[in-house]
Amino acid sequence: MALDKSLLETIEKSLQNEQVRLEAEILQLRQEVLENTDTQEVLVSNHPAEVASGFSDSERDSAIVDALSQQLSEVEKALNRIKEGTYGYCEKCGAFIGEERLMAIPHASLCLTCKTKEESTRHH
Repeated sequence: MALDKSLLETIEKSLQNEQVRLEAEILQLRQEVLENTDTQEVLVSNHPAEVASGFSDSERDSAIVDALSQQLSEVEKALNRIKEGTYGYCEKCGAFIGEERLMAIPHASLCLTCKTKEESTRHH
């Protein structure tokens, strides 16, 4: 079963918008991390709690950038699957992922069955 062309176009546009949003957010956070790094040099002479606070903010921002970068990668892979004509099919078993799942998670690359198996394997 293939996706309707207009639905595929809607999903592609949604993924493109998400790509732009994620790229902008990552750029902004990276800039903030750089600014915080400059600020941390000033904090070195201040109270240890203030220094620790500055480092935890920087570490948190770096973790957020990593998570957003992962999301961006998934979005870019989904856009590539659209171009290749493989979008909407599970990368593990080849089954159709399903319109409802793709509408909810446009970057989904696994059907619900394979995703559930992956999650249960990861937690055990």
